Amino acid sequence: MSQYVYKIIMYVPIGQRKGSMVVNTVGDKIEGRMEILGHSEPFGGVIDAEGNCYIEGRFHTLMNEIPFIARGTVREDQLHLLIQREQDTYEIFGDACAGGKE
Repeated sequence: MSQYVYKIIMYVPIGQRKGSMVVNTVGDKIEGRMEILGHSEPFGGVIDAEGNCYIEGRFHTLMNEIPFIARGTVREDQLHLLIQREQDTYEIFGDACAGGKE
């Protein structure tokens, strides 16, 4: 199992939101927690050998709980995820924290 910790920025229609993600990978499985907008929620999905992933989870806004499906890449030093919803697109960029691998 590999564990990585990232500082993330989520780009939403009303601006940027900062948070963190803890990502665990075992074989082709990926799981972890995303802390953003004052909430921490689990996520899970699949990842291939090149770091391409498909993740399902949810995050909370001030008014709603938003389930999401994200596609993107997770690598040791950085991540990039794209969440496409009916009317909105959310993009997440992350850089690994120093000493973030276990």
